[in-house]
Amino acid sequence: MKRSHSPILAGLALGLALAPLADAQTVYGVTNNPDIYLTEWAGPPSGPCLYPNGDVLNVFGVNIPFFCPTVNPLPHPPATPLGDVAIDKHKDIAYVTDGVVLSAHEATTGVPLFGIQIAGIYMPGPLTGLGFDTAAQTVWITDGQFVAEIAVPSCGVPGPLLTGPFLTPSPGRLLDLDWDPTTGTLYGVDDMGFLTNITTIGGIGATGVAPIAPTACLNALGTMVTGIAVDTGTGNAVNPGLALYATDGFNVFYLDPFGGPAAPQFYTPTNCYPVPLVAQPVSGLAFSARPITYGTGFDPSSSVWPRLGSTGQAVSPHPSGFTIELSSAVPTSPSWLLLDLCALCPAGTWLGGNPLYISFCFPFTPIGPLIVPAGGAISLPTGPIPPTFEGLSLYMQWVVDKPGPGWQVTNGLEMTFSLP
Repeated sequence: MKRSHSPILAGLALGLALAPLADAQTVYGVTNNPDIYLTEWAGPPSGPCLYPNGDVLNVFGVNIPFFCPTVNPLPHPPATPLGDVAIDKHKDIAYVTDGVVLSAHEATTGVPLFGIQIAGIYMPGPLTGLGFDTAAQTVWITDGQFVAEIAVPSCGVPGPLLTGPFLTPSPGRLLDLDWDPTTGTLYGVDDMGFLTNITTIGGIGATGVAPIAPTACLNALGTMVTGIAVDTGTGNAVNPGLALYATDGFNVFYLDPFGGPAAPQFYTPTNCYPVPLVAQPVSGLAFSARPITYGTGFDPSSSVWPRLGSTGQAVSPHPSGFTIELSSAVPTSPSWLLLDLCALCPAGTWLGGNPLYISFCFPFTPIGPLIVPAGGAISLPTGPIPPTFEGLSLYMQWVVDKPGPGWQVTNGLEMTFSLP
């Protein structure tokens, strides 16, 4: 195992054609309870191993004093369909609207970046939904009646109108929409409980119009479906079945484009689950390609164990890539990053009783040895990600050969190279 290897894309030379079914990552929701904030969650943890870790990963306010406009509190649904979030997966930026303002925030902290007063500029009413086309760097917006595409704005300055506005072809008033990079179309949900595939010229797309509410999962608000998000880790050659998330504010339904349940995956072990309590009632959804953790690390002689994490989002293609990170490891120790195509549940035991979270179902060469510097942290940049990685799921664990007897091991990390 103790062989050197070049960082990280070289180490991911991978044998991509042998990848298993893809998994995705996290979901964002926008909530007002009592102030407006974002919640990011994964899972929820399920099954005998309670994979993945979660469910709540991050909560932060977005009503923050700033020299540009930022969003303000909004009433709970169903009193209003306003409020939504969309994610730029390259720059890790969250776009948030309260219907009147569109503001951009760092997607892991909520720090405001810029914002505009948007209501009435491109269409008559306040916004009910947002979608973000990461590859094109454009924002899709709706007021429930009209749909339009705009360029990314700057502080107080609206972006140019690029497409539309055109009337929605959905049966009812749109309460949310999202961009699907796989088909180059939009998916929207309306106040009559329908999911509509919408083309960029206002027609009905290939998957048509499908009823999704009320269902056994989405029934808290009758036909009021307040959020939709496209899972961009699906709908590719590795995992051809496109999947989406819908919410009525209190439950999340993982569904296919025809309104039926989608097959559960590692990242979403059930196709129906409650919105995390802190985020209820949620007003809009967005998908993030952020890698997720599972299991816990271990050090047989210490209560402090190393952690495996990441910064950025695993999308393919990606102009700059993201980083894989080790923290809280013993300095001066040699370490190796192990890669696999399969998670191990239940966890195995190795290296003197430490938990093993990958199954060695594919013979990747470990990346290392990498000497842990002072401070106990290592950051491995992937570099630019080519489009050929789309749909690949990887499982990782870092091991540390600390001085003296025993090894340190981290939690597991799952990532999927999703479309931007």
